[in-house]
Amino acid sequence: MMRGAAAGSRLRASAAPSSVSANGNGALTTSAVVVSATGGAAPYTYAWTWQSGGTGITITSASAASTTFSGDAPDENEFTGVALCTVTDAVGATATTTASVTLTDPPGV
Repeated sequence: MMRGAAAGSRLRASAAPSSVSANGNGALTTSAVVVSATGGAAPYTYAWTWQSGGTGITITSASAASTTFSGDAPDENEFTGVALCTVTDAVGATATTTASVTLTDPPGV
């Protein structure tokens, strides 16, 4: 999604990977999600928030292009959410991308 970019300089954002998870007992941290921005006018700023869910999960670098997610999933349960990254360029144009996040403490772990 994009807002405010001038014609011919469309700002775009994409997240890789688009889904991360961590499984185990106790404190959990996912691998990194990296947002790539193209077009628009550099430099870019990044703002991570929760589009949905996210209860019990911390966005570890909420103002960086690359972040991990951490938390302590309750016994034999999971936390899930969809993280939204809004990229803003030097002239105020925005683009968004999302990543699905799951932290799981499976039965018997």
